[in-house]
Amino acid sequence: MRYAIFSDVHAYPPALEKVLADADGQRADVKICLGDVVGYGPDPAGAIALCRNVCDVVVAGNHDAAVARRIDSSTFIPRAQEAVNWHRSKLSDADLDWLAGLPMSEFREDFVAVHGELHSRSGRLAAGFGYVLDVFGADAVFAALPPEIELIFIGHTHVADVWTQRGQGTSLQLLPDNFVRTPGARYIVNVGAVGYPRFERETTYVIYDSEKRSVAFRHIPFDFEDYARTMAAQGVEPPVWVADQLRRKGR
Repeated sequence: MRYAIFSDVHAYPPALEKVLADADGQRADVKICLGDVVGYGPDPAGAIALCRNVCDVVVAGNHDAAVARRIDSSTFIPRAQEAVNWHRSKLSDADLDWLAGLPMSEFREDFVAVHGELHSRSGRLAAGFGYVLDVFGADAVFAALPPEIELIFIGHTHVADVWTQRGQGTSLQLLPDNFVRTPGARYIVNVGAVGYPRFERETTYVIYDSEKRSVAFRHIPFDFEDYARTMAAQGVEPPVWVADQLRRKGR
């Protein structure tokens, strides 16, 4: 089975359309979105419609949960809080119900998919919205993974990277982005972001071939100028990382 796994569409359908076209060219059988369909961007309704139409699975992101009032957005940065309120006002009851019903995780044949992280507290396994940013965060996720699961796909940080653990108590290593799974090794794969790059000037997502056990990152240029025009047409400011990319280009 070939999976196209992507995350953080953030209400910008044109970027997702490019991912979907590329995934079709890669002969993806299943399309999985790791959440944050909404948040920040200019077209939340369009992003939801596209994901509902083409994705086989969508798990909940923190922005999806906040817009649907599943979580409190008071801890979000001000721009994110503004976007949550604006998106909520732009969505239909049906869209909000769809966001409210998204699962927190998806278990497949040999992997699990979540938005942020997986944790085990009081003996219960659950997905959450913590950030896996360092060895400590990665180690906590590995500790929570059931023994039979050696691969987890995440998003949330907007940074594409791979952590691996080989054997109990061994150190964690940040791998190159494309690899074939080694028997006995465990992997956390952050697929990056579709509609809101932060530290890179491109969209990233992953093709996972479960038969070949291969993980390949795909890189697609992100159209910052179109994003800015679309945001301006809606009368809202672009989020801080996009604005920073535009300033670097002398806009």
